[in-house]
Amino acid sequence: NEVDVKDLAFIQEGIDMNLDIAKKGLEKKYAIGIGPCMQKMVLNGTLSNDMVTDVKLTTAAACDFRMSGGNGSVMTYLGSGNQGLETMLPAAVAAKHLQASPEKLLRAELLGMLIIMYMKKHVGRLSPICGATLAGSGSAAAITYMMGGNLEQISGAVQNMMGGVAGMFCDGAKGGCALKLSICAGEAVYAALYAMDNSIVQATDGIISTAVEDTTKNLMKLSHEGLTDVDMKVIEIMQNKK
Repeated sequence: NEVDVKDLAFIQEGIDMNLDIAKKGLEKKYAIGIGPCMQKMVLNGTLSNDMVTDVKLTTAAACDFRMSGGNGSVMTYLGSGNQGLETMLPAAVAAKHLQASPEKLLRAELLGMLIIMYMKKHVGRLSPICGATLAGSGSAAAITYMMGGNLEQISGAVQNMMGGVAGMFCDGAKGGCALKLSICAGEAVYAALYAMDNSIVQATDGIISTAVEDTTKNLMKLSHEGLTDVDMKVIEIMQNKK
């Protein structure tokens, strides 16, 4: 809240770059075309044109374009292009629906980035856990912040994400990543809305601890100790597919 907003101008560059990629991804079907498919469902009335749908299809479209090798630049975050999309797009799209000011959006994005950085520091830059779940957790916090959430609610949004999508594993970079990014983007919105209603997953649930920091450390333990063989098993499955 206190940082000079002028120092956050670089974040807008990332938002604009990734929104442009999403726009390209909606022009035609790239990869498996999750973004355009959802857009078509909105136009024919199968899906509502609401904040959750908009967040999901925009994020998916950007991933469709990127993972198909589309000719365009993506602003990465912590070394990952898809993580950059999942970090910046959900909050940017939600800001439009929430009518948040440009300054509020930049501060929200910064908050989300700091949270993702903290989580990645523990879980690791490369891990068996899908990076979209961590980036989506930051987005959930950012969206809660834009809705005026307090510290407990912002923390609760991250907890809700970890209670819902923490088990998603990475099985390589491919067109289907758009499915995972879309799921996590949508859940980020829901996690924020639940938290704003003070519906927050409790420490009695599985890997969830009282504090977000401890939940992150539990996730680190799962990633470093419980899922050590996942990468090799994924490779084995891919090599033996018919």
